[in-house]
Amino acid sequence: MTPSDTLPNALAGLDAIVDDVLPRAAVFLDFDGTLSPIVENPDRAAALPGIAVLLERLARRLPVAVVSGRGLADLAPRVAVEGVAHAGSHGFEIRTRDGREVRPFPEAAAPLEGAIPDLRRVAAAAPGSRLEDKRFALALHLRGVPPALEKAAAARTRAIAEARGLRFSHGRRVVELRPPDAWDKGRAVEWFLDRWASGGSRPRALYIGDDVTDEDAFRALSSGAGTGIVVRPRPPRDTAARWALEGPTEVRTLLLRLVDAVDGARRSPA
Repeated sequence: MTPSDTLPNALAGLDAIVDDVLPRAAVFLDFDGTLSPIVENPDRAAALPGIAVLLERLARRLPVAVVSGRGLADLAPRVAVEGVAHAGSHGFEIRTRDGREVRPFPEAAAPLEGAIPDLRRVAAAAPGSRLEDKRFALALHLRGVPPALEKAAAARTRAIAEARGLRFSHGRRVVELRPPDAWDKGRAVEWFLDRWASGGSRPRALYIGDDVTDEDAFRALSSGAGTGIVVRPRPPRDTAARWALEGPTEVRTLLLRLVDAVDGARRSPA
């Protein structure tokens, strides 16, 4: 693990990144904080202008998937690009590039149901919070909560997770409960790579994300399956990513340059 504020910028290291993942690459992207700026109201989040066109161009050349903590029904319309796969709820809900829906653990939602009344009580004690039932995750959004109450709400949510044997994660002013099954963004990436394999060889993965939950994917790639790029978090944290970008605007620039690099590699003589 490396402090995120010490990582080199991925735009400056793009040649090395391209050499690492091409000629057979697969691109994975988080949504909030990566394709979309973080906004006060998550319902208003939208990908930066031009992102959809770049993803469409990239998906004609390489496998592309958007991997998010948002539920699939929420995520897919925000990145409605033909040929792009989606993994919602940290990979518990998957839509393949051809539109087929897959749920690796359909029974995983059941352990969360008993925690809903508990979280409603936490939300009631934290004015400005919002509880979101994403079927395979329960998210308590805390962006409108005063700092002192936010800390208490996060602590109470963690205690609920421990009491019920659920997984707890703490992101940017949001806390989340997830099923106990060993499934996360890293496992979702592995799932896609296995299915995108050709001739017994999986593509090399390039994963870009900003959230703590994206660390599961960075760790999955750190054994040699690809390269992780963290959208530099504030405050900094230790990360398993190898490179960093400063925000969604730089993500958009990298995608543009990646499309150009793929086209250039295809034009180069063997």
